[in-house]
Amino acid sequence: MKKTLTVLLFMALAVSAFAMGARQAMTEDEALAMIDAKVTELELTLEDSQAAKEAFAAMVEAQVRVENAFRVVSDAMDGGLKAKEMTALAEQVRQRSKAGGSAGECEEAAKLMVREQIRTRDQAQLKDGSGDGVTDQPGTGAGAGAGN
Repeated sequence: MKKTLTVLLFMALAVSAFAMGARQAMTEDEALAMIDAKVTELELTLEDSQAAKEAFAAMVEAQVRVENAFRVVSDAMDGGLKAKEMTALAEQVRQRSKAGGSAGECEEAAKLMVREQIRTRDQAQLKDGSGDGVTDQPGTGAGAGAGN
């Protein structure tokens, strides 16, 4: 009886593992659509959008999994990185890949770069007094003396 239960348990685990693997991974088109949605949500510029997609494409070209490449770009957009930083991210990933870096190395380097750029930008905002929670996105500022 124990042997039968053990066999059934292993079969159930194998079936569930197969079912999890059978779910298709995120496609590039799905990721690009999600980047578009985030661009709209964050009210980013066309230049920011194109640079984010370019950074995503560079990571995919470096064989980084689509889900992971999307997550890095999404985190960068959420962190307030703009076209200039996204372009630098794409370039860094391409250089690392060209130099023989693995997909994992390219992904880790991209994550590190995003974290460092966000940290550096946040520190600069604190130094100049603009880090008070107010975004620098167009249409988000209200007049200082505007009363209701």
